[in-house]
Amino acid sequence: MTARWKCLAAMLAACFAPSLVAAQAAPGAEFKKLAERLAADRLGGVDSPQDLQEKALALLDGLVVDELQKSSSEAPPVAAISQKLAGTLKSDSQVGAGIQLVVLSARGREPIVALAVNFGFGGPAAIRIYAKRDARWERTGRVDRFTHKVFFDESLVLVPFDSLSANGPPNSSVPAVLALLAVTGRTDDFQSGAFFLWRVARGVPELEWQTDVLPQTSYEVSGGILRLSYCSEPDEERPRLCRQTARDAYRWDGSAWTRTEHIVSPRPQP
Repeated sequence: MTARWKCLAAMLAACFAPSLVAAQAAPGAEFKKLAERLAADRLGGVDSPQDLQEKALALLDGLVVDELQKSSSEAPPVAAISQKLAGTLKSDSQVGAGIQLVVLSARGREPIVALAVNFGFGGPAAIRIYAKRDARWERTGRVDRFTHKVFFDESLVLVPFDSLSANGPPNSSVPAVLALLAVTGRTDDFQSGAFFLWRVARGVPELEWQTDVLPQTSYEVSGGILRLSYCSEPDEERPRLCRQTARDAYRWDGSAWTRTEHIVSPRPQP
């Protein structure tokens, strides 16, 4: 290449570089704009149209898939991706907004990535599932209030559920189906929350179990067991008091969800 052509190539590169950067940044900027509107609508008591949320989530899917595809490791760097995408979402007007990615994995299987997006404390919120198909990442499942009418889409948190069989002997006869616990709400003074368990087979979530919105909740997940405490009999005249509490334990063994404990304890009233 002559010096003249080299100079021309450098000039063309300098001209087109800003537009290329802008094109790459466009999906993130558009997603942020839509996310701010969704949060503002919910705060204002407005029910945003479905197509608006669908468009925002489709943009987010594209951003996530691009980041996952860049990773060559078997374990996707979900913490780094979450941090990067959080900067795309958050703004001063979106209190409680955030993105959480977790890895679901079983012995000898390709990892599956679950994402929770909160557009603000008051919602909306959604779950997205990503898996590899023909060596490429794609969105394989979704949970939101349009696909699941019972879904309480405020202040969403995901908890990956390690099934006992998934961590057990390699030759276990129990098939290890991945499970994902979704906890929503729990931002008021009473820690009121709803709980959902989704079995995830081949990257597709299927609702296994759910609760109503329970007051005064606390929970812990360990070794394939959920321990859940809540007020089972609130005092109607004095909401801060609880007449009776309940403690439940549930076990996920890789194929079945079973309640293994239910203890009710009356509380002495002042």
